[in-house]
Amino acid sequence: TEIHAHRGNWAAARRAADRPISTHPPWAALQVWARAGMDLASGDLEAARARLVEFLQQSHISGSGRSLLLTRLADVELDAGQPEVASHVLQDVAPLGSAELDHPTLVAARLAHGRATADVAVLAEARDLADLRGLVPLGAKARLFLGSFDEDPERHLTDALRTFQRLGAAPWRRRAVAELRRRGLSIPRHPAPSPTLLTDTEAQIARLVHQGRPNRDIAVAVSLSVKTVEAYLSRIYLKTVCSNRLELARAI
Repeated sequence: TEIHAHRGNWAAARRAADRPISTHPPWAALQVWARAGMDLASGDLEAARARLVEFLQQSHISGSGRSLLLTRLADVELDAGQPEVASHVLQDVAPLGSAELDHPTLVAARLAHGRATADVAVLAEARDLADLRGLVPLGAKARLFLGSFDEDPERHLTDALRTFQRLGAAPWRRRAVAELRRRGLSIPRHPAPSPTLLTDTEAQIARLVHQGRPNRDIAVAVSLSVKTVEAYLSRIYLKTVCSNRLELARAI
């Protein structure tokens, strides 16, 4: 759900989100976190807030799972322009130095704290920790937020944009572009995909996409299942820095 939403593949994200919620609390927490992430990426802040608040009130989830959900709720309030509310939510998150927080949750919590308090030092710490642990998407978000607070904006926003382009994270790429434009900074050109990046099968699938063929027809043409074609397309989008079929067709 989270990956599809960040790539702008809304139909696939909603299909994944429609799966029943697990009866196992830690898995249920992750599902709610991912569904709220889809709502957040699409700009539906009310749905994200309602989903998170309802689960937090009705479940007995604790520890890192609760901190993960609270951090996402803080992100919702921050995107809604309510840093004071976000700061209040973050008071219930485990201490940032706590061993109960895994590295991704710790970085996400630091990003939320930094945004809520406009503390660029905390955002820089989050960036450095994300880089150290290989958390590439979180590192790009840290750079986006640093640039948004005018901390070397050209370098940070450009680096964030390039990473989001490479990951195919369309909603986040648009946020980075908007911040660059707001400051009158130049936007790096979208790199042209190189045919040598693709395997023979990937190149064949890309050509069929260019011809306007749906996944079911492509699967028949290349003797693969539809799910395998979808997996190939995900790799093709990543390699070509395209976020959807239309961009891929245009690039070709």
